[in-house]
Amino acid sequence: MPPEAKDLDLGYHSAFWSDLNSDGVDDLFFLSGYETYFSTFIYLGNTKSKQLRKIYHNKYVYSMVMDPENDKHPEFIDSSDSRDSVHCRNGFLPDIPDGLLSVILKEYENLVGDYSKANFTFSMPEHFSQFRLQVFNKIKIYRIEGERLKNVTSEYTEHLKWRINFLKKALEYNEDKCTVHINNVIGYIQSILDDKSHNITSAGSSPLRGRTSKPLRGLAAAAASVIRDETNRVIYCCCTCILFCSS
Repeated sequence: MPPEAKDLDLGYHSAFWSDLNSDGVDDLFFLSGYETYFSTFIYLGNTKSKQLRKIYHNKYVYSMVMDPENDKHPEFIDSSDSRDSVHCRNGFLPDIPDGLLSVILKEYENLVGDYSKANFTFSMPEHFSQFRLQVFNKIKIYRIEGERLKNVTSEYTEHLKWRINFLKKALEYNEDKCTVHINNVIGYIQSILDDKSHNITSAGSSPLRGRTSKPLRGLAAAAASVIRDETNRVIYCCCTCILFCSS
């Protein structure tokens, strides 16, 4: 039992063993909490020792494991929001009409892949997908690569767009206080999409991104310089004079 759960006299539950980083060794994903305390832990397995190493802990929510590509290298949805920041309607979550609950469930089923057993249902089949997807939170999507976490949120463009569309529909059913919160979340998600769009544009316009536009010097510059022709293609050529590297 992790120290955080032990201090609160809360046991762990929903333990799920699976190779989460594709290294051939099972890792441990489990939840801890009850009623007003929700926490998620991930421990990595080790081929050289029986000891597990904690790589992830969220003390606010039960994170969701998913594998929409069905490649057996799952991702998980994380939220750094505390529960209080989401409870904008007199201590309760924003309203969701019945028609939108089915929309959330469909998106959950599109994402979860073969990892539904890792995700706690709260014994509320009508609402668990809402809690798992954390639809009113500022989420991040992580993947474990090797022994580190990688933020891959921007890779899930279609899901981020789905979140924005869902939240815009939810705005129609909520009070002013929740409207402020929902709009903040929409702005957060849109900023991720905008950043990705900017990065793609930059990458497309500059094959040599990361290099400076300062003049090349020395024998290396004389041996190989890079110039761009009128059709925006990159031509590598040898020359005997010092040229500028145009990016």
